[in-house]
Amino acid sequence: MAPSGVLEVTSHEAERLRAQIEPLELQLRRCDELVQRLDAATAERDAAMAEFDKAAADHQIFGSHADAPNPHEFNMREIALRQAQHLARAALKARPGIAGRLQTLRAQLDQLERQCDEATWLALPSAAAHLFSAAEAAQREYQKALCRIDSVAEFASQRGHLSANGGDWRGTPAGRAWQQLAGMVATLTSALGSNAVRDFTTGPALHDAIVDGTAQCGDISQWMPRPQRAGVEDGSKYINRGNPDAAPLGVVVQWPNPAVDPDGNMWRFHPNPAPSGGER
Repeated sequence: MAPSGVLEVTSHEAERLRAQIEPLELQLRRCDELVQRLDAATAERDAAMAEFDKAAADHQIFGSHADAPNPHEFNMREIALRQAQHLARAALKARPGIAGRLQTLRAQLDQLERQCDEATWLALPSAAAHLFSAAEAAQREYQKALCRIDSVAEFASQRGHLSANGGDWRGTPAGRAWQQLAGMVATLTSALGSNAVRDFTTGPALHDAIVDGTAQCGDISQWMPRPQRAGVEDGSKYINRGNPDAAPLGVVVQWPNPAVDPDGNMWRFHPNPAPSGGER
């Protein structure tokens, strides 16, 4: 599948997962709030109980001089505590399932985001094809311009040599013009490297265009580096050089001179020697 297709599929799937994750996160936060509310309700009930006990003790000691204890506030706090306990138990029971489902969806979303990121960077070189085409066209125009300048300089050099008549052609008017042209070319080429303009916007804009699906991918095969060919294997190991440890051939001494006795050595090579001069 093309990178743009992968990006489109993963973006739709990511939106679907985010739509499922958002309500689960709200439910998880609600469970935590209910558990925390239990602690607050317990503290409020304990404070109301302490106030009631204090009022009851004061009334028992001081009689009519102290206010009679009112259990209404304590009863309300007790009812609120029981409601908080009920909700906290339900929240604690539901929380593991919500957290597990949320963890699964988040893992799927993380995987989709990684796939989307990989597809985005995979498509980046293809999306930059038009930039390479523009650079190549500009390079051709630059080379043509330099060739035109070289043509002028070469013409000045030829005329300088002709007018010098074997002398120092650089001192001729054409030679001086050639030297000035050569200096101008050196200034031009050095300025192109030292005065380069930095661009910090094209990269992020192209990346955002790929993510949005508006980037146009092109063919970049002509600019891809050519694979390096492996070196030729040394085949000397396959040459049969014989057995280097073999015993040297024996030296035969006192063989008859073939010029004097042509048949004198034939018996040495014949399978059934029968020398005429008898056994040797």
